[in-house]
Amino acid sequence: MADNRPKPSPVAAPPTLPSLAPLKAREQNTLYPRPKLPGRPRPPTGLLEKLFAASRSRFGEVNGDIVVTCGALSVVIALSLTATTLIRTTSLARIDLSLNELTFTVPSMGDTRLFDPVDLTNIVLSDIADVGFTVATTGRVVQLHRFGDPARCGLSAARVGNLQLPPDSTVSLAVEPAAATLTVKVRQKPWLEWVTPADKAPIMCTGLAENSGRTMTRPLPTVAERRVSFVTGTNGSMSMHFEHAPGTIPTTHDADIDPHVRLVRSSSARNDESTILDSPQNVVSFDGRTTMHPRKGELLEVSGPGPMMIRSLTVGSDLDVRLEGWVDSVLAGPTREHLTQYAPTWFDRYRHSLLAIMISLLPAIVGIAAAVAGRR
Repeated sequence: MADNRPKPSPVAAPPTLPSLAPLKAREQNTLYPRPKLPGRPRPPTGLLEKLFAASRSRFGEVNGDIVVTCGALSVVIALSLTATTLIRTTSLARIDLSLNELTFTVPSMGDTRLFDPVDLTNIVLSDIADVGFTVATTGRVVQLHRFGDPARCGLSAARVGNLQLPPDSTVSLAVEPAAATLTVKVRQKPWLEWVTPADKAPIMCTGLAENSGRTMTRPLPTVAERRVSFVTGTNGSMSMHFEHAPGTIPTTHDADIDPHVRLVRSSSARNDESTILDSPQNVVSFDGRTTMHPRKGELLEVSGPGPMMIRSLTVGSDLDVRLEGWVDSVLAGPTREHLTQYAPTWFDRYRHSLLAIMISLLPAIVGIAAAVAGRR
């Protein structure tokens, strides 16, 4: 027989009492952190700490730090700009001048040539070591060699152009306006070149003879299709007569030269006689900005890392020359003792750049704005 009596409900277990064991020191600090007592602030000792403390007390915690930081940056920028006034920078210079003589050095590397092809007259070659030409009447090839001084040849008319200058030589171009004569002197290196004579243009040489000892006693006509080639000594020259008419004026374009040029006369007893003539076209400019206008008789010295070239040269009553190249020094003045440096410095580049000026003023502007905000 089933037992239908109600079963007693289970009795709940008595609650567990918390442990009264002592807590560890680490647990005591975690559960009951010790209050930190305010300590005495350490007074600022260094100059920078004093500046920050004074700025914070006047403009607030954040604005004070901004004012000091921006002020320090502004001082560094000002000192840097002061230093840049003494540092020369390499700049692209363009020099337009009117001269009576231009002396330059041919680079050791490269291909420097003078004159676009032009018909000239009364061509005289001096300091000739060898010369060769063909006689028009007989077709005989004549080869003459130097045996005495002066060794020179005169050719009545020829087409002159693309004259290749020997590397490392010193070249002087001088114009004589009264006689309309241009003289090209090549020093320090032998010069090997040729010109194309006009048809039956006579040539006459002195101080030269053939291998048999035969010398020229009268002018001989030359063949236009055959070149007159020549080799000079280490002080050779070529003088040419030109007409003041289109197509008969010697011109030169894009001839490489050494980037160290002194515009003084090479034939002067004084080494500081200027070759600059009076002209409104005399201009020296850097990066497209006009810097100076050289006057007649002033000395001008240009130097730099290069490259430099004769961008254009036109022969007339004077030499109208345009030089272009990378230079870091342009000295000009009336005498060697009174030369002024005109090459731009880093500061000159800075003051012509609006973006650089705005960037350098940015810390000062931010510092002023922080100071104004902190005073409110």
